[in-house]
Amino acid sequence: TFSSNRADRILAACRYHEIPAHLILNKLDLDKDDQAREIARTYEQAGVEVLPVCATEARGLEPLAARMRAKTSAFYGGSGAGKSTLLNALQPGLTLKTGKISKYWDQGKHTTSHSQMHRLAAHDAWVIDTPGIRVFRLVGINQAELRDCFPEFAPFATRCQFAPTCSHDHEPGCAVFDAVEQGKLAPTRFASYLEILDELVPPPEDDTPVPPPEG
Repeated sequence: TFSSNRADRILAACRYHEIPAHLILNKLDLDKDDQAREIARTYEQAGVEVLPVCATEARGLEPLAARMRAKTSAFYGGSGAGKSTLLNALQPGLTLKTGKISKYWDQGKHTTSHSQMHRLAAHDAWVIDTPGIRVFRLVGINQAELRDCFPEFAPFATRCQFAPTCSHDHEPGCAVFDAVEQGKLAPTRFASYLEILDELVPPPEDDTPVPPPEG
């Protein structure tokens, strides 16, 4: 099951640290309701390139491989997302251990217990396969900096009553909140933003001395 909250956290961290990131939507063979198309629209609005793939059927692999070529990349995602299966498809003969989704918990079982770097000789690339993550928190970032990690807010944020310091949380006249209400911004992304905002510290106060008035 796709977790927009987890994806939003990882993408926000990448944007803050200026790490190029792509969103890979695996298991297209299980997408009977065309949810991948709707997810793609949401993240393309946020400036994220979305790469739909199906590792078990080797679909969509070439665009992904092209972006990994001659680089070192890392795969992040939840347990059962198919990261190891995808690497096996990209590099025949890799034979990484893969697992199945637990029908009881609707979650993947950990088959990768620690981060491992693998050589994808077929694509002149290196990739780090990470264990499935269930919790991802942002550190070293304050509330004001978080706003820039959701770039689709920017066109609306300039119209907030308390711009440019509006936190898009409680202020009246918030144009970002209005855009969500009007369907112009994805409510899932806004919900993730508010949840992360509550976990972060406020920005430091400006303690620069104010010069006395002249005369």
